[in-house]
Amino acid sequence: MARDMREQGETRAGAPSRDLFERNMAWLRATAPSLHERLATMSAPAGRVVVDPGDPNDINFLADGRLFFADGAITQARRDVDAFLSRPEKVSWAPLRPGGKSPIVDPLRERIDAFVAAIRQPAGGVPAHHRAAALVSLGIGLGTHLACLMEKLEIRHIIAVEPIPDFLWHSLWLQDWAGWDDTLRARGGTLKLVAEEDPEHAADMIDWHLAEHCMPTIDGTYIHQGYASGILQRCKLDLYERLRSVRGEGFFEDEIRMLVNASANLAQADVRLVTNAKPVAQPLPVFIVGSGPSLDAALPHLSALRDRAVLFSAGTALGTLLRAGLTPDFQFEIENRVENYEGVAAVAAQFDLTDVTLIAAAAVDRRMPPLFGRHILYLRDNNMSAAIYGNDETTIHGTSPNCMTLAIRMAAAMGFGDVYLFGADFGSRHPTRHHASNSIWTSDPAWAERYARVAEAMTIELPGNFGGRVYTNRMLRLFLTHAQNLIRASAGMTFHNCSDGARIRGAVPRMPGQVKLPPPAVAADIVVAGIRARTVEAPRPDAVTLNRYATNFRLWVIGLAATLTRLRDAGTDLIGWHDAIFGSLGTGEDAAARRIMVQGSLTMMMRHALYYALRHDLLADPAFLAQVHDGLVEALRAMADQVDAATANVLTESRQ
Repeated sequence: MARDMREQGETRAGAPSRDLFERNMAWLRATAPSLHERLATMSAPAGRVVVDPGDPNDINFLADGRLFFADGAITQARRDVDAFLSRPEKVSWAPLRPGGKSPIVDPLRERIDAFVAAIRQPAGGVPAHHRAAALVSLGIGLGTHLACLMEKLEIRHIIAVEPIPDFLWHSLWLQDWAGWDDTLRARGGTLKLVAEEDPEHAADMIDWHLAEHCMPTIDGTYIHQGYASGILQRCKLDLYERLRSVRGEGFFEDEIRMLVNASANLAQADVRLVTNAKPVAQPLPVFIVGSGPSLDAALPHLSALRDRAVLFSAGTALGTLLRAGLTPDFQFEIENRVENYEGVAAVAAQFDLTDVTLIAAAAVDRRMPPLFGRHILYLRDNNMSAAIYGNDETTIHGTSPNCMTLAIRMAAAMGFGDVYLFGADFGSRHPTRHHASNSIWTSDPAWAERYARVAEAMTIELPGNFGGRVYTNRMLRLFLTHAQNLIRASAGMTFHNCSDGARIRGAVPRMPGQVKLPPPAVAADIVVAGIRARTVEAPRPDAVTLNRYATNFRLWVIGLAATLTRLRDAGTDLIGWHDAIFGSLGTGEDAAARRIMVQGSLTMMMRHALYYALRHDLLADPAFLAQVHDGLVEALRAMADQVDAATANVLTESRQ
C-alpha cells in the first residue's frame, strides 16, 4: 500500500516539506496575493503525495485509488524531459518581410538581409537555445518536470500553468518555487504562475506575460506540456493562435504622429478630458453599437427602445445608425489613422453631427474633433499623449485596441450598470460578410475595395452567441479577447450580448427582440449632460515639458549609441546588446515616454536580427554584429532628429 509521505513525516530529499510549503506561501502572499488566498483557503486538496510503490526513492500522486504517474513522478519527469530536449517544441517567429513602411526599421532590416544573402545561409530552421529564453510549462503536476527543466536549461522567464489547483497546492510542499523565483530574478527574468481552468483565459495570461517581459526574445520560447489534458492542449492551440497575431507595439513613426496630433488637439480652446474619478451610478442602461453584420436585424429594435437608454456608437456604426434615423449620444474613436478621419468626414458630409458628442483618444487626427457638436478627449495609456500630458487622474487604462473596447471601458468609467451590445459580432455567420450593410466598409465601393486589400479572410471558427459557429480572423479575435477581458474586470456590471456573432465570455446572450426596458425615470439627455459635466480641463502643450523631453531623448540616444559601440568592440553577443538596449528604456527622466516612443521599433529591429542570429550561429559573429551596430546607431540618430523636429513643430503651432 502506498504510504502518505506527509503523514509519515518523511524528511528525505523529494519528500513534502512544511518549511518549503510555508516559504512558498510567503512568496505567493507577496507576489500573487489572490492566488495565495485561493490556496490558503483550500479545505481538503484532492489526492496525496505517496512513496512510489515501485521505487522507494521516488514519489507518486494517489487520487481516487489510482496512481497518477506510471513509473514514479521523478523518474517519469527525467525521462520525459530528456525526450523533450532531444526535440524541443519552440515558438518560431518569421523575420520581417521586405517592403515595409518604416523609414526607421527598414534600413536595418535591409542591412541584415543583405548580409545573410551574402553568406548564403539557408532560410528557416529552428532557433538555437539562448540564455534569455522563456519556458511555458503547461501542466505543473507535482512540479517534477519543471524541476528537471530548471536543472537542464538556462532560461530567464517561466510561465507555469496549472488548471488543477490541488496539483499546485501539493507542488508547494515539494518544489522550491521561491528559490526558482530568486534564480530567475538574478538573471533579469520572471516567474509567473497561472492557475486557470479556462484555456482561453490561460492563453491570454501567457500571451500578456510574454508580450510584457519577453519581447523580442520570444523567438525560441520553449513550450512543454507536463501531462495529457484537453484543457492544456486547447490552451496551447489558443496560445499559438495569439502568437500569430500582430503584436501591440507601435512603430516610432506612429508614436511621433500621436505626439503631434495630441499636442494639436490639446492646444485648442476649452478641451475637456475624461478622468479616473469614481463613477456615478447611472439610472439608465447603455446600448453599445458596433458595425457587425447582425446590426442590420437589430436596428428596428434599437429604434423602438431608443428613448430608454443612452446610445453609444463605436467606430463605423455611426453612419449606419444615422441612416436608420438613430442619433447616438456619444461617438467613440480611438485610432489616429487618416482613414478613420475620412470615414467620419464622409458621414459628416451627409448628416448633422451637432447633437453627437465625440469621445476620442487625444491622438486622433486633429481634423476629426471639429466635425462634432462637442468633443471630449481622453489620454490613452501606453500612448505618447498620456506619457507627456497625463497623470494618475487623467490617464485612462484598458481602452485598446479598438472602438468597441473603448466604448465598453468608457461605459464602466461612466457608471453604467447594464450594458447591451449590438453589432458586436467580432466575426460573422457568413465568412464573406464583415460589416453591416449600411457600413461605409460595405456600402461604398471604394471603401469596400480598400477593406478587401487589407483584411484577412475569416477562416477561424468560434462558438456563436446564439449557438452554431461563426467565422473570424486573427485581428477580430484579438479584439474579442480584449473585450472579454474588459468584461471580466468590470465587477458589478451586467453585459447582454444582443449580437448574432461570436460568443462573448461574460455577456449573457439575448436576442434583440427579447430586450424589454421600462419607461425611463430620467431622460437620456440629462444623463448625457451629467457625464459631460464630470470632465476636467485638459493641459496645454508647454515649451518646458517638450524641450525637456527632446533634450533627454537626444542624451539617451548618445548614451545608448556609445554603449552599443563598446559592446561591439568588447565582443559581447547579441543577447547582451538586447539587455543593454531594453534596460536603458526604464531609466532616467521621461523614461516612460521614451519607452512608449521607441520600444515597438526597437523590438522589430532586434527581433529581425535575432531571427538570423539564432538560426545561423551569428549571436557573436563580428561581421554580423558590425552590420547590426551600424543599422541601430543610424536608426537611433534618425529618431532623435525626428523628435527634435516634431517638438519644434508642435511649439510653433501652439504659439500660433
